[in-house]
Amino acid sequence: MPVLGYGSTRLLSEPGHQVAKQTVSVDSLFDPRHSFADAEAVIAGSKKVSKPNFDLLASNLRNLLALGEQDFIARRANKLHAHIGRKNITLRELSDGYQSVMALAMDIMQNLSSRTFDMDAVEGLVLLDEIELHLHPRWKIQIVDLLRNAFPRVRFIASTHDPLCVHGLQKGELQIMTKHPDTHRSEIVNHDIPFGKRADEILTGPWFGIPTTLDADTIDLMRQHSALLMSAYEANAVDIAMMQDLEGELRLRLGRFGDTRADRIGLIAEATMDVGFKLGERDAITQRRLATLLSGKAGDGAPDA
Repeated sequence: MPVLGYGSTRLLSEPGHQVAKQTVSVDSLFDPRHSFADAEAVIAGSKKVSKPNFDLLASNLRNLLALGEQDFIARRANKLHAHIGRKNITLRELSDGYQSVMALAMDIMQNLSSRTFDMDAVEGLVLLDEIELHLHPRWKIQIVDLLRNAFPRVRFIASTHDPLCVHGLQKGELQIMTKHPDTHRSEIVNHDIPFGKRADEILTGPWFGIPTTLDADTIDLMRQHSALLMSAYEANAVDIAMMQDLEGELRLRLGRFGDTRADRIGLIAEATMDVGFKLGERDAITQRRLATLLSGKAGDGAPDA
């Protein structure tokens, strides 16, 4: 089986750079300066690629670049041109994202299309580091499905640090690589993402393990609020006023914060968990806070749930 590997630096080759077709090529994974063959010269050359074959390749490239319905890829004077909107843009005038995907796609096409230019028929294994490189967020969400559709019989093994790129993965396709805290050995575990998860939920979930996506200043305000909430059942007027000011600022920043009684009960439980009390002490403190909240004291000016 052909095996192709691509590192995080995927650049268009220098014009005229010739490399023989390879069924095994992984140098790009280990050498960021590795140069691909000049696939543009091959694909855009009318003597090397017939019009029917070029039309197949151009259609695949157009779909992979997620171009509009009226946009298309053409060749002229042995060069590729992208007609996007009303602009005619040469390959090397495209953005880094377009160039990166074009460099990847054309190299795969050139190395895997031994007897056919129909990408529905070619097979192989492609290793791809940092699949999200240079891509716009809208494109990151689509890139897995775009590659799947462009090369349906090619198996891709890709790494990513972006939650947008894991949208659209099918059951069993997402593997999380972690290091065991005790043995420090690498472990790979399948952990699918349920449908409906937002990007921030994926970041703060078990897939990326980021504690929060909030900025440091907002987190500090929330910690101040938790500290005041810890002593809410014996708070004085100054503390209550300060807590209300913090809640007002946090509502402006977050859209909502402790708006309902249920929200405030959650904040109480979270503040208690942060302190590290023993279980019995934690339960007693939580009960006292809830009693204060239900009595309508401690600055609870929020509407009921």
